[in-house]
Amino acid sequence: MLGTRSPTERLSQLLLHLMNLYGVEEREGTLIAASFTHADLAHMTGVTRQSVTTSLKRFAELGILHPHGTNLVITDADMLGKIRDGKLAKFAASNAD
Repeated sequence: MLGTRSPTERLSQLLLHLMNLYGVEEREGTLIAASFTHADLAHMTGVTRQSVTTSLKRFAELGILHPHGTNLVITDADMLGKIRDGKLAKFAASNAD
């Protein structure tokens, strides 16, 4: 199923999965309490590291997440879900690999 999704949709799916596995609720959102490099995330989603970096930067600009040291804090899981489900096609298309 991942092969039919855009790189941004794949990354959104992975971040939601990691949030469910390693998520710790904090005041700002949900901390993914495990560290992953951009290359790790790229390997797990089957996309390029550059695509992961671009998508994470865009997510941060939109207030969906922000870095916390070497971890990520998800501040808008609902938006990630919409991106994962392809409901924001314009956003996903702008980050196609």
